[in-house]
Amino acid sequence: MTLGIAKKTANQLLTRSYLTLAAQAFGALSDNERAAWLTFAAAHPRTYLGASYTMQEMAAYVWINWLRQLDAQAITDAAPSIDPDWSITDITAVAYVSGTTTLSLTITHNKAVIANQYVLSRISPALNSAQRHARKSDYRLIEGIAATSIPDLVADAADLVFTSPVFAWTDGQYLDIELIPISEEYVPGTPFYRHGTVTVT
Repeated sequence: MTLGIAKKTANQLLTRSYLTLAAQAFGALSDNERAAWLTFAAAHPRTYLGASYTMQEMAAYVWINWLRQLDAQAITDAAPSIDPDWSITDITAVAYVSGTTTLSLTITHNKAVIANQYVLSRISPALNSAQRHARKSDYRLIEGIAATSIPDLVADAADLVFTSPVFAWTDGQYLDIELIPISEEYVPGTPFYRHGTVTVT
């Protein structure tokens, strides 16, 4: 699923509704369940633009269950326990097939074969500045979870394919890309940032 942050398509509105559903579900947790999410949050600080911070238990619950719903999974009250055991090391190509909604990223990573994992992408047409990263407040930001390419992602020239309904990319267009490995229990790993340019085929 892919969305543009500040647009109002049915898909984008549905995706935002997942945050509301998760927040409402948090209110029904038991004290023990909340304590488990607090422990999880303390052990899994988030990283944004290079800065690390610790989430509250509700934020951790909503974040994980938002990712689950993006992948058409039910909300869970149990705090996850499996982290991603791999990380992205490079993006070697960004390709767009003209006249389609397909944006393909070729990546390398540090594990021979990855199974039952996901990647969260944040991709934005970027300003030509090394200081800029994709931000949630950017109306041009496309965000989605790629599950169909994994398992069977191998470390050499692995392809991730994202649908891109908001933009018709142009050759040489400058992009800002953030990719986050996600475990089979939807736990985020270390973000990988890269500026890149699109090759249109």
